[in-house]
Amino acid sequence: MKYFSSGSILFTNNCNLACPYCYEKTKGTDIITEEVIRKTIQFLTEGAIYNKQNKISIDFFGGEPLLALDRLDYALDYTYPYLDSIALTTGKIIKPDFNLVTNGTIWNKDVEHFLLKWRKLAGKISVQFSFDGSPEVQAKSRIAKNNIFDTGKRMEDTLDAVINFCYLNGIKIEEEFCVHSVVTPETITSFCNNYKYFLDKGFPVWHFLLREGDWTQELSLVYEEELKKLRKILSSYPDFLIQACSSFKNKNNCKGPTCGAGIDYCSITPSGDVYPCHNFIEMGEPYKLGSLLPNIQIDKDKKDFYEHLDKQDFIGNKNCNNCEFCSACQVCIATNIAYNVLPSLNFPKVCSFTEAEYKNNLIIAEMLGEKMDDKINIDDFSKFLTEYLDKVTDGIKDNNERISEGLSILQNQMNELKVTQQDILNLLLYILGTNETRN
Repeated sequence: MKYFSSGSILFTNNCNLACPYCYEKTKGTDIITEEVIRKTIQFLTEGAIYNKQNKISIDFFGGEPLLALDRLDYALDYTYPYLDSIALTTGKIIKPDFNLVTNGTIWNKDVEHFLLKWRKLAGKISVQFSFDGSPEVQAKSRIAKNNIFDTGKRMEDTLDAVINFCYLNGIKIEEEFCVHSVVTPETITSFCNNYKYFLDKGFPVWHFLLREGDWTQELSLVYEEELKKLRKILSSYPDFLIQACSSFKNKNNCKGPTCGAGIDYCSITPSGDVYPCHNFIEMGEPYKLGSLLPNIQIDKDKKDFYEHLDKQDFIGNKNCNNCEFCSACQVCIATNIAYNVLPSLNFPKVCSFTEAEYKNNLIIAEMLGEKMDDKINIDDFSKFLTEYLDKVTDGIKDNNERISEGLSILQNQMNELKVTQQDILNLLLYILGTNETRN
């Protein structure tokens, strides 16, 4: 059995927004205690040691976590000395990996001070803004409580402040900040423009389609056209090309683990309750895995259920087994259970959207291959990889061995005139750590 070594901490269930699609239907004013923070760090560290891993990964989550900024600060103050003490007493070196998920409506000097402190401790920060698109789209999609402010204008102000913050502190935006967008039936017609809005400001962006909603066949055709529009501008954003390529690995496999919820990932509520992920919290006690208070207790039988889940368990329609796009489906355990469609692959009505995404990723991969094929030499390739890896990793020094091995393989293939677009793509994904094996 795996132990938990990563998860989200809900620092509060309070939020200053009232987004209509939010997972958190019942908001409150609960704020996590320092005791729960300590227990969480200890709990995940024990899991990492048991799993023989060298890091813990934590999402600062909510509600809106920046409404409890002092508790986020406490989490940093506690974690680093605690992990140092673990190293001294056990010889186990565990590194923390923090990610702040925020709605981006709170940005001030206190937040900047916190981020700079975090950066000094960790070497870098990782902040994910939940923004859905242009100011007009944002204002309609993410709504302030009691409409006390314009969320579109607030988003613009935050983005401008972040750009200035990064400039003054020598931070590359694309290395430490990103945007996560929720696409709904109401916003899909402006999908490409919304993406471009953030990319033009220098922010990497990723998205997912809200599974709820009136997704029609007509909208799937709109989505396909929007993806085509996006492909036309991708040549200006090479990093996004590479991210898209990595998303279709293992494309012919309908079996395999699910998202990891309840296996090595969990969510901790402000009161210390443990759930497979934040989407389960609203479902209540039947889905609670345990609690950290007064002592850490996890229901092993409940955890065992998630431990043995396989994608195959979600396939109720025999046609799924023969579907070319089966493995690209986003299997969300919580969504399936909430809509009483377990066991089956979730929401047949979005199959055409999954197909559009899958085909789009394959075309993007071909675009990357076409960019490199017949025009590349070993020095150019080395420079390309070095520049990219320097952006997306903690330091190029950690990747020298992998780069050296990859370049050696590529050189041999080129010398033997056996290199193809797919060879280069497979090799690139291997060097970036997104493929376990090489073809």
